[in-house]
Amino acid sequence: MYKSIIIVAVTWLIPLQTIASEYPTAPELLDKYAETQNKLKSFILKAQTSRKGKSSTAARGKFSIDYSYEYELRFDGNRANVRRNIWGKLNARLNMTKDEALYRSNLWDGETFFRYHRSANNKILPLGSVTIAKIEEENNKRKTFKNCDRDFPGSSLRGYFPADTDRIDTILRKAKAISVRNEMENIGGSNCYVIEAKTKSGRYKVWIDPSHGYHIAKATGKREPGNVVFPSNYTLKQTEKMSFSMENVRFTKVDDVWVPMEVDLAYSRIYPGDNFFDNTKIHQKVIDIILNPDHDALGSFVPDDIPDGARAYAKGVSAINYTWQNGELIPNVDKYVIDEIDKMTAEIMAEGKVPPAPVIKDSVPDSLTVSELLDKYAATQNKLQSFIAKAESKIEYVRMGSSGRMEKQNCEFRLDGNRVYHRSFLLPGRTNYNSFLWDGKSFIQYRKFSQLTDGRVFIEKNHQSKKRLVSMQYKGAPLMGICPGDYDRIDSILRKADNISLQQKTEQVGSSQCYVIDAVTTRGKYKVWFDPQHGYNIAKIELQKRKGDLIRAGGRVKTGMSFLLKNVRFKKIDDIWVPMEADMEQTEDNGSKTTKWHHKRTQMTLNPDHDALDSFVPDDIPNGTKVNIAGSPGKYIWQNGQPIVEVGSDVKS
Repeated sequence: MYKSIIIVAVTWLIPLQTIASEYPTAPELLDKYAETQNKLKSFILKAQTSRKGKSSTAARGKFSIDYSYEYELRFDGNRANVRRNIWGKLNARLNMTKDEALYRSNLWDGETFFRYHRSANNKILPLGSVTIAKIEEENNKRKTFKNCDRDFPGSSLRGYFPADTDRIDTILRKAKAISVRNEMENIGGSNCYVIEAKTKSGRYKVWIDPSHGYHIAKATGKREPGNVVFPSNYTLKQTEKMSFSMENVRFTKVDDVWVPMEVDLAYSRIYPGDNFFDNTKIHQKVIDIILNPDHDALGSFVPDDIPDGARAYAKGVSAINYTWQNGELIPNVDKYVIDEIDKMTAEIMAEGKVPPAPVIKDSVPDSLTVSELLDKYAATQNKLQSFIAKAESKIEYVRMGSSGRMEKQNCEFRLDGNRVYHRSFLLPGRTNYNSFLWDGKSFIQYRKFSQLTDGRVFIEKNHQSKKRLVSMQYKGAPLMGICPGDYDRIDSILRKADNISLQQKTEQVGSSQCYVIDAVTTRGKYKVWFDPQHGYNIAKIELQKRKGDLIRAGGRVKTGMSFLLKNVRFKKIDDIWVPMEADMEQTEDNGSKTTKWHHKRTQMTLNPDHDALDSFVPDDIPNGTKVNIAGSPGKYIWQNGQPIVEVGSDVKS
């Protein structure tokens, strides 16, 4: 009898102990995962990766990719050196053998970032080119500078998943909701804990394997509109989705530490708009790994892969190009430049005059990326968020087979970054007046035509009307980077391009050497010249919208249109370069209708006291003007700065 009682007691005791130990909390599991990762902070690994998939873009349609690369990663917890050879079918146009492999390396030595590129097929730069960044704010802005060890699919084995900047345990610790399943799940022969979490960057499921050092044995992620991804904190747009999965992880014990050695990774993305997509499958295999090597003795973080003679660029120094020689930058100073400087000096001394700056032809840009160039343009535009501009426009309307009709428009445009007020007169011989105002709450448009005795007021709460009328009615909108047919600024459109590139050489526009970006987007084909001598403002734009391209808020081009911005003149106001004058031309209906205009800002005031000036008060509307309010069936008139209900039979309808 006593023996039976003892057996029963033990039978009940064991399950209670098992339950208590098998289900740690999510923070406890993440702590164990972090402990293992801390043992893998210093290593040298060599690996092979294969990548296959299909994509679809507006520029290239559907195409497949099938390429491989071999790489070596050296890391000591701070410094990182990644060197890669890439070959195969990289996109719709580029397909190369292993002998033609592209070579890429990124090095962060703790103080300086080196990015080196070399291609066997590049006849212009056979020795490749290197970009060097030592500017702290640049390194802070582009996290890939210091985190270049994460810029490839193999980083998923270390917890850095596609589109994420931080390691997965850091992301999950900030989750909006997180839980551990009540049951373990067998993955590859090991029972794993399953963490489920909802975060600002999406939903995650992570399988933690206690049999292999609490590494991740499997993971999935789903990202939907509103989720924030990438180092740029990009917010997924409506209909845009991303997902990834990591599975079939194989582990090996090295120096008594479990190390993930092989994995299958799948990644997909559906872009906004016309559902362009990427579907990719990746196989990653580590073929050799050394833990805790003597990096300094091995020279792990020395840029010894850059050959003498490679072209070099130093970020932040746009005026000088260099050649890499014996591990140093040797400046390239053209004899033409020296001669021009000597000539300028002689003229200054002889005449006391300052001659115009010399034009240096065929200048190659320092190695700015497209994103960095757009950032510089945006930085200047951010300084021009608040102003009052008075301007005049000379407009010519040309129809096929008929002479042009001429008009002149005088206008005043007020902006504070949110609120906007535009007033314009058409001359000569006409008294047409038009104004629109967004005061932060309501959109108010007032029109008075010469053929009418009274004007009309239209009021709505639609904030999009501001964008629409800025683009359609303000003739100076292209000087703000807003092209006809577009409601968003051009840098915002280019950042979403399907295909975008920076030309190898600058082009002269006026007296300036400009960087040139070519881009194919859902809104058309853009070619944009950025002027570094004038605050990286835009010096020229060529835009082609073809049938089917997006236009305005969501329509599509039916017969094609084009736009040209040229002859831009700049002026420095309060130490900021401001575009003041330009020629513009818009052609529609396959060339049968053309509008040309010259817009000149005659007065420009930056950062005025708008509230003191009542910049956004609708004081141009006379009492008694009839008012239409969107969504309201009632009758209204304007009285003392606001609409009131129209009453009395003596008021005309």
